Amino acid sequence: QSLVHKLGADAAVDMAEELGEDLGVFPFVVGGVDKSDPEYVQAVKIVCLNWAIFQAHRLFFVAMEELLQKHPVDSVDEDGAPFWSGTRRVPKPLRFIPLDSNEDEVSAQQ
Repeated sequence: QSLVHKLGADAAVDMAEELGEDLGVFPFVVGGVDKSDPEYVQAVKIVCLNWAIFQAHRLFFVAMEELLQKHPVDSVDEDGAPFWSGTRRVPKPLRFIPLDSNEDEVSAQQ
């Protein structure tokens, strides 16, 4: 199904506008650009990869760190029970480490 069908037209437009703000107009220049030019294709790939890495960092590291700051591992809920119990599991923030990094860590193991 299309994004418009799944989200509705207004939500799809909002999402496209946000993506455009994040990426800038560069990848979507209309006219005057040979979209089959290998340099253009490579530049678009780099912009998109950087955007994806930024989004993953924001969603899987920053958001998890903020959640853990708000609810530390040893925090309790309003009833005095451990906050991280039952269906709630302590999140593990994931960090992106490029393959060519000198770090010995693997992001999925953090």
